[in-house]
Amino acid sequence: MDAIIWSPTQFILGGGELWLSTNTPLTCTIDRQREGEQIDQALGKNVLDIYVEMGGDSMKYYAKDFEESMLKDTAVFYSKKASDWIASKSYEDYILKVEECLKDEEGRVQSYLRYSKQKLLEVVEYELLTVHASKIE
Repeated sequence: MDAIIWSPTQFILGGGELWLSTNTPLTCTIDRQREGEQIDQALGKNVLDIYVEMGGDSMKYYAKDFEESMLKDTAVFYSKKASDWIASKSYEDYILKVEECLKDEEGRVQSYLRYSKQKLLEVVEYELLTVHASKIE
C-alpha cells in the first residue's frame, strides 16, 4: 500500500508507518469544545480508537502522534486562559473557573480521551495552578 490519506485527522499510511500533522484537526476540535462549542465526541473517540488499534499493544501511534500534540496544545490553551482569568477575576472566581475546567476535562476523559486521563489532568492542574501560583495567592 503506497499511501492512504484519511480525513478528518489526515492519517497518511505508507511503508507501514503512520504520520499525522502536529496540529491535528482533532486537537483543534478539542479546543473548540473547551470554548463551549458542541462537537461530535463519538467521532473523536472513534478516531482515537484507530490510533490505539494501529499501535497494537504498544499504543505508540496514540502516544507519539496524538497525545504529545494534544498535551502541548492543552498546556498552551490553559496557560493563555490562566493569564486572562488572573487579570480579570478575583481569587475566588479564578479557583471556581479552575474547578470548572478540571470537571470539564474529566468529562472529556470519560467521553473520548480515556487513554490520557492522568497526563491530561496533570497538565491542566499544572498550567492553572502551579505555573501561576504566585499570581493567585
